Amino acid sequence: TLESWVKVQMMWCALESVFTGGDIAKQLPKEAKKFTKVDKDWAKIMTKASECRNVVECCADELLQNTLPTMYGELEKCQKSLEGYLEQKQKAFPRFYFVSNAKLLTILSQGSDPLAMNEYYENVFDAIQYVEHDKKDKTIIHKIHGDGGVGHEVIPFITPVKAVGNIEDWLTTLLETTRLTLKDHARTCSAGVLDVQNDLGKLRPLVDSNIAQFALLAIQIMWTYETQNALEHCKIKKNAMKENSVRQSQVLTELSSWCLQDLGTKVNRKKIETLVTVHVHQRDIANELAILVKNKKVHDANDFDWLKQARFYWRPSATDDVCNDGATVVSITDVDFNYQYEYLGSKERLVITPLTDKCYITLAQALGMYFGGAPAGPAGTGKTETTKDLGNTLGIFVVVTNCTDQMKYTDCAKIFKGLCQGGLWGCFDEFNRITLPVLSVVAQQVLAIQNAKKQGLEFFQFPGDPQNVVLKPVCAFFITMNPGYAGRQELPENLKALFRGVAMMTPDFQIIKKVKMCSVGYKEFDLLSAKFFSLYSTCKEQLSNQRHYDWGLRNILSVLRTMGATKRENTEKPEAFLVYRTVRDMNLSKLVAQDVPLFLSLLADLFPGMSPPPKGDYPKEEAILKTVVEKYDLVHHDDWILKVKQLYETTKVRHGIMLVGPSGGGKSCIFKCLKDTLQESEGIQYKDIRFNPKAIRAQEMYGETDPLSGEWTTGVFAAIWAKYNNRNNAFNTWIIADGPVDAIWIEDLNTVLDDNKILTLANGDRMPMTDNVKIMFEVETLVNASPATVSRAGIIYVSETDLDWGPVLEAWVRKRSDTDHQVFLRSLIEKWIGTSTPTDPGPCFDFLQRNTAEVMKEGRVGRISSLTQLFQGLTEGEDCNFIGNNNKALERIFVYCLCWSVAALLEAE
Repeated sequence: TLESWVKVQMMWCALESVFTGGDIAKQLPKEAKKFTKVDKDWAKIMTKASECRNVVECCADELLQNTLPTMYGELEKCQKSLEGYLEQKQKAFPRFYFVSNAKLLTILSQGSDPLAMNEYYENVFDAIQYVEHDKKDKTIIHKIHGDGGVGHEVIPFITPVKAVGNIEDWLTTLLETTRLTLKDHARTCSAGVLDVQNDLGKLRPLVDSNIAQFALLAIQIMWTYETQNALEHCKIKKNAMKENSVRQSQVLTELSSWCLQDLGTKVNRKKIETLVTVHVHQRDIANELAILVKNKKVHDANDFDWLKQARFYWRPSATDDVCNDGATVVSITDVDFNYQYEYLGSKERLVITPLTDKCYITLAQALGMYFGGAPAGPAGTGKTETTKDLGNTLGIFVVVTNCTDQMKYTDCAKIFKGLCQGGLWGCFDEFNRITLPVLSVVAQQVLAIQNAKKQGLEFFQFPGDPQNVVLKPVCAFFITMNPGYAGRQELPENLKALFRGVAMMTPDFQIIKKVKMCSVGYKEFDLLSAKFFSLYSTCKEQLSNQRHYDWGLRNILSVLRTMGATKRENTEKPEAFLVYRTVRDMNLSKLVAQDVPLFLSLLADLFPGMSPPPKGDYPKEEAILKTVVEKYDLVHHDDWILKVKQLYETTKVRHGIMLVGPSGGGKSCIFKCLKDTLQESEGIQYKDIRFNPKAIRAQEMYGETDPLSGEWTTGVFAAIWAKYNNRNNAFNTWIIADGPVDAIWIEDLNTVLDDNKILTLANGDRMPMTDNVKIMFEVETLVNASPATVSRAGIIYVSETDLDWGPVLEAWVRKRSDTDHQVFLRSLIEKWIGTSTPTDPGPCFDFLQRNTAEVMKEGRVGRISSLTQLFQGLTEGEDCNFIGNNNKALERIFVYCLCWSVAALLEAE
């Protein structure tokens, strides 16, 4: 009886909030009636139970034994029809599949108020942050607002959208109107290309009048048109190709000259830099083709050397699924894709290397044959990013999911249904973390979808779903995998056969550095990128091999971002000087103390005849920091202050940061002091939220599904995340994970730490990270972290010698009340322990290190703090007044404490 009682209770708790209030009870009147009846019975049973406190007596009641199973049956019916109702809504607006059930219920229950939806747009659209309603009539929507904060893009609709009726219906209208509006933009931008043909001066107005997405499309269409023309005429006109390659270089010079001007907002700067990044590649292709034509290797526009590129056309006579008036077509090899007109905002695009090209060709061929794509390779080679970039090229929304071992086949089915009906791309990151039994079911699901695509069906039977599912042919699936380490497995053969594999090896870093430096406005980008490249390859070979070192792509990109900012601030200074300073300041933070001199001498060899530039200084922040340090009674120790500065510099370029180093290096104090400093200098409140990830299971951190009731329990971290990632918060938050890092719990944060900045949970919730939150880790070592994690976070290494025991002891002495006492204590320390320098820990520790065998390791700071506590306990307080100023007695106590703290780890012999 107890069992069925608990069952009913769990059901009732889950359904109560849904049926008692809001719009949902109106939509399902029959079920609501059933539920109210059960609710009354339930209340009676519970009142009875609270009066009679004896379990056995309660359960012996025959009436109870008979009513509970019927109640459970009724509740189950309610639950079933509720699930059916949600499924109906998801079918009407397929993007609701990417929202967890709990959130979907919230959205639907506020359906009568169109303004309430503004919080949730970023869950179902790629880059829409909120929409603008009419001031007088809130059911009319005029404009959409993109993401990016100040200076974001605002796009007015062609026809206003009426937000009336069911929420899923007007959201579908909103989506269709957005696509129509963007198609109109595509039409105007391709018409604008013809004006630029005759006069390059019109390029700037064309770019400025269009949003980022279509300014880029215009440049791509223009390049395709000109190169195609030149190729078709190269037999008649001798130097057609040469003229074309000169023309593309002119366009590039024009674009990169804008990069050094003041471009106003961040969003606009990103737009122009992206144009340069893409056009550098297009210029290179034009040059390459010109040389090939000259050597008689390419003859016309049907040569593979031209067909293998991504080519963009506006075809006025063609049709697509938005409307029948013209179409933007993107061709890669012999596969044509229709542009999908999803609003993408102002996004950074990848630098195209030969590796990216090969990946595009393989993926395009796979899609042409109705297969999925499966990029596999080590961390930081751009697997997910390349897939997303290809999606951006085709104007399609790519839904990235971070797979965990928590995922059930039902969760996967939900995502697949959403992708099929919405016509979207799905990218499943770290796919081989899903458990084997689930993978074999997933194979059946994917097979069913691919067969339907090959037959060109509009509806098909999805495994385990009684109703037919709509299929939009543009949908596609990509899985990315990291080769084996903890918690990964091989895919079953029947699943492998459905995806075309792409092996991603290390990309050509030099091309990436060259293009990026060009796009942020460096003139000598050829020479400097070569120096940068050789520095990193030497570092990889020469420096000691630490687990937290990463000289890969993610590190390079954050250095390049900073280079752009420094170049704009100091346009007068020589470029070599700026590169020298940026590379040095951004890498010193993670180096272990022994590697620093070697790294500095490598830099000096690369830039001969240049004196090392001064370190970056922040006079305002440093002055405040001094007062903060005094407030906490700490010592202003230069090496340690340097680490605080490095943390400050890192917070400006990274959103995930790790402070690594042995305990006693002052890591917690670094956080504390920097937090107070920034609070004072910026005038915004900073909060730090600490939690210990290893104190709970990984499931308790992110949330888990109860195997019995199927109910979702929110995890600790997920709750923290949802609370603080809120744009309306008036303060900045640092979420600090204070505890060991290992591959089990940190891998679920992969999508948070890279450029996706989104937390995906097993129940389908997707929570984006906002700009007022940073996530920090405070750890001792990264021995157990996977390379995927190390490359994603900015790392600051705090060596033991950076602080050492001197300042710690000095700070303690300063806290003693009596000044004579302080002077005497200092003389004792000098006499018995010595002084500490970065190279020499003092005679006492030196002796211990060389001549004694200790039972276990302990840091010097730890021992010194136990010395101070022991000494304080023996000399201060009521019972110790008789010692007074008897210095001889104090010295004896000091030596006694020294034996029992610093030398406490020695054996008795």
